[in-house]
Amino acid sequence: MAVHRLILSTSLTATLLVGWASCATLFAQDSLWVRGGIQAGGDSIHAEVHWRFGPAAPDPGLDTLWMPVHRQAPLTCWGSSEFGRSQMEANWPRYTDSVTVSLFPDSSGLVLCLGPDTLRQKWTLATSGCFPATPSAAFQTWLLRQSDTPFERRRHDAALAWLQDHCLTVPQLGRLLDSFDDEGRRLTLLKRSQVVRPGQLGTLSNRFFSSHYRAAFDAWLSEQN
Repeated sequence: MAVHRLILSTSLTATLLVGWASCATLFAQDSLWVRGGIQAGGDSIHAEVHWRFGPAAPDPGLDTLWMPVHRQAPLTCWGSSEFGRSQMEANWPRYTDSVTVSLFPDSSGLVLCLGPDTLRQKWTLATSGCFPATPSAAFQTWLLRQSDTPFERRRHDAALAWLQDHCLTVPQLGRLLDSFDDEGRRLTLLKRSQVVRPGQLGTLSNRFFSSHYRAAFDAWLSEQN
């Protein structure tokens, strides 16, 4: 009997160790170690700069400590300065266990140093529109979840509520409109939306096919200018 308990205990321990090893391997595959921070601007410019690793800002201790980050958590950076606004997105490297990252502004735009790579995004002058835009991955995740909601009326109500707290690019808004068949609902969503570059809204005219809603869209657009 004692031998049986010993064998059972040994088997259970081995199973737990294998499970722990599998979890550790999956963590290593899905995550990487990151260290770095937002640095002072070059060219002696003053800018307000932010970043997010997935849905949240990284821990302030990131500049001195290596911290784990999920490899699928998108890196989103944005900032504003006397030269305008800038926003960029980047993916973490797939084939490394650790990477250093730094973000700083200069007179040309935002500069992101991600391991050996340097990414730049120019400043864009803007006098209207919201900022920053909802990150691409976050928008895609929400849109997929939204598509699982039955009945277009319920999706429309949910989208109206979501739009209250989110800023979109015009291409993102176009994809949202494409998820609805009813042109009246499309027009309502368009009117309730907040976009980064309102001057591009005219490109969405091809989402309205009937003469009634095309005229309603044109009339609304003329009021925005």
